[in-house]
Amino acid sequence: PFIYQGQELGMTNCRYAREEYRDIQSVNMMNDIEKKPFGKIAVKFTQKYLEHYARDNARTPMQWDNTANAGFTTGTPWAKINENYTEINAADELRDPDSVFYFYKKALSVRKEYADVIRDGSLIPVNEKNKNVFAYLRTNGKQKLLVLCSLSPKTVKFNLDTHISGRSRVLLTNTGNAPALGKTIILKPCECAVYELFD
Repeated sequence: PFIYQGQELGMTNCRYAREEYRDIQSVNMMNDIEKKPFGKIAVKFTQKYLEHYARDNARTPMQWDNTANAGFTTGTPWAKINENYTEINAADELRDPDSVFYFYKKALSVRKEYADVIRDGSLIPVNEKNKNVFAYLRTNGKQKLLVLCSLSPKTVKFNLDTHISGRSRVLLTNTGNAPALGKTIILKPCECAVYELFD
């Protein structure tokens, strides 16, 4: 799922009973493990693993709305419909101005407006030693963008390089309120922000 304003949003992995798996790799994995010593116990752990990494869990029919079969079909879908379709669906996303849909719409408009620097600008890593934050500058001499992406499920501190100074403007954030730029920045779990920098 996508982290937006502190919440996991978007379609999530679907939980399957063992007999509901269709992906042959997952089926074969469980069958092979079951034949080994303590196989029945090991299969349960394997199913927990598959909940996160199997292809079937991420290939469920699109959740369009909260009607039967998530609005995907009036017939029988090829795979199980995720049970959370009444809370997570495209119709609700379109009604919510803070939804993932509108975040991506904003991201695409920023990409279009700043296409020159995003496409052709130099990429300069920022504080590469910090393993919890992926940060970089894009610059083409006329425009300068700073991108900060926390990779941590915890709140983290991040020190900006000293050559980043001047005014800034937030172009995009997944938290609603991006942190102000300073020598040390506190980033929320999985927080991302894009800033335009001015000399």
